[in-house]
Amino acid sequence: MKSVIISIVILFSFSIVEGAVWNVEPGKEWTDEWRNQYSQWIENKVDGDFFKKLGSPYSQLKMDCADAHYALIAYFSRLNGLPFTVDQSKLSHLTNRFDHIKDSELRMASFIEFLRANYGTESLAHNDTFPPAIHQLMPGDIFMWKIGSNKNYTRHTYIIKSINPNGTFNVLYSTQDNAALTGSLYLKNEYMFNKVPNHSGNDQYKWGFRRMKFPQHSGVPQQDIPSASFEQYDWAKSYNTLNFFIRVQETNQTHIEKPARVIDRLFKSLCSSVQERIESVNKAINYLNQTKGACMTFQPYDAYSTPGRDSGIMNEFNVLYEYLSRYHKSGELNSIPNKIKEPVLTIYNSNPSENQREKLFNACPIEFGPNPQDLLDLETFKTLLFDGQVSFHPNDNLYRRWGFEEGKKTTCKQHYGYPE
Repeated sequence: MKSVIISIVILFSFSIVEGAVWNVEPGKEWTDEWRNQYSQWIENKVDGDFFKKLGSPYSQLKMDCADAHYALIAYFSRLNGLPFTVDQSKLSHLTNRFDHIKDSELRMASFIEFLRANYGTESLAHNDTFPPAIHQLMPGDIFMWKIGSNKNYTRHTYIIKSINPNGTFNVLYSTQDNAALTGSLYLKNEYMFNKVPNHSGNDQYKWGFRRMKFPQHSGVPQQDIPSASFEQYDWAKSYNTLNFFIRVQETNQTHIEKPARVIDRLFKSLCSSVQERIESVNKAINYLNQTKGACMTFQPYDAYSTPGRDSGIMNEFNVLYEYLSRYHKSGELNSIPNKIKEPVLTIYNSNPSENQREKLFNACPIEFGPNPQDLLDLETFKTLLFDGQVSFHPNDNLYRRWGFEEGKKTTCKQHYGYPE
């Protein structure tokens, strides 16, 4: 009888080996210690070129924002022989969907590609993550937002790579247009998010700062996970956007910044966001040229429109102004060196001199088009943006995308716009 039992066990084990994308020792589970190791791995080993550096077949993967998070969790799980499940255990490392692929690396890359094609931000928000306490945020956690109107939405996910002493975040992320080009992940340092998780209905308590569920919690409602915390949603009800993220930053900081450091950081972040918009708009223009100006359906509109990006830039302008006002009232503005302070003050000057504009442009050049005259300073862009002249619609021409009334305004469908 004993030999029969042994034979059955061997056959059962063999079937799992053959049917799984990777093998997991019986009884091995994710623990808090494994989560800490994953966090350290993200912080110390993962950069924007992580999958590129692995070479083929991983270098050909097209990573959007949520795709990258799923892919990194899956890759780390396989690397350490840990289980992996998503969507309430409807898909796991045990799937036999890829049995026909004999090469183990190609099998793994195919598994990641299947994740990319079938699971995204909605699945992350509603099925595969839970909200952690803000003071317990760690590398590997994510921040997710969802905006839109007309019952059409766009969504985004940032992976926290590290948390800085000042309480800001270094983040990894991607976009749909970048994924289409098989681009590397983007890295943005000393970033602070700017969209409060204040959704209602089925989205209530589902966005904002999130953490991947352990596989053994895959089907467990988030409110029943022992380490879940819903404090961020209480904060969102009590604070405006600026004060919400000030509290997030203060909760995570181990070092208090001086005013000069704050203003310099916020200015550089704003400048970076506007300059990144140049690349985003140019990709939309290139797509328009390829399609001969055809009206975009939802998917390309979602990839090439910029309402989320533009509303985020408006928030950055407002945050910078708020800090200037605070330091002015407290008298600390005088402590900020002129080389940092003067270009920033020009942004909020309704009638800056040419000399002031030149200094501002030198501090943050915006060369948005192919012609020598296609230049903007931040004060001009701010005015155009807040006056509603800057277009987020990807079917508009280059100059309307930057706020200039040149050429005809598009009549193509707007699938969604600024947050409601």
